[in-house]
Amino acid sequence: MYKVLLVEDEERIRKGLRAVFPWEKYGCVVAGEAENGQEGIERIRELRPDIVLTDISMPIVSGLDMVAQTIEEYHYAAIVLTVYSDFEYARSSLKLGAVDYLTKPLRNSELAEALGRAGVYLENQKRLMRRPSNSMADLKAQVLAPSMEVSSERVRKILRYIEKHYRKKIRVGDMAGELHTSAGYLNQLLKEETGYTFNDYLNRFRILKSMDLLEDDQQKIYQIADAVGIGDYKYFVSVFEKYTGMTPTNYRRAINQKSTDEPSAGEKGE
Repeated sequence: MYKVLLVEDEERIRKGLRAVFPWEKYGCVVAGEAENGQEGIERIRELRPDIVLTDISMPIVSGLDMVAQTIEEYHYAAIVLTVYSDFEYARSSLKLGAVDYLTKPLRNSELAEALGRAGVYLENQKRLMRRPSNSMADLKAQVLAPSMEVSSERVRKILRYIEKHYRKKIRVGDMAGELHTSAGYLNQLLKEETGYTFNDYLNRFRILKSMDLLEDDQQKIYQIADAVGIGDYKYFVSVFEKYTGMTPTNYRRAINQKSTDEPSAGEKGE
């Protein structure tokens, strides 16, 4: 059972959520409550919940500030509640690593779906941490095979074109024009040789490059999205999650956590 912490300053909503929603049906149990972000921080440290369901606008410390101060250390799945007027704040929560945001009034079906996404995230994190030290290489190979044998010179030209121009906005039609053929034929040829269409290979290649860039804590994720040719942050997060099973923020958190957990060379020899 996943331990859930409810952080909500409106007691009616908080108590209603605890009493009415069928938590056990979704593999969860409410382990505690908090009525503001400061109390939420204290309860997170005390209870170490798996999932934190929090309002954004609260007294003393906001929900976003609470998440920003704790999620890196306690590695929970955050679900953010908001009203429509705070929609942009809710989108900001995704940059902090929240798995979902929901608008009030909250529907049981929406909360159930969010808990499902939280469960997938938590299981992905567990699997990632159980993998051996070469797990990141395995995950990258899952996104795009490191070595690909192709026999067609046209396909080799397509792959070189993508490697050279992936930072820009490119389409299969651009390449088709250069090779004096149709986009449909190039897609068919690429699919036969690699198993991917042009757009699928391009997106996979971009995500592979972004995974390397995410190892650098100094770069913001929206900067990395721009650097690999995906200017829309939300779309970048969606594509990254499609191919890796986690958000860019959570991937960065996982590789940082793994690096701190691995023993140094001296420790291995002891």
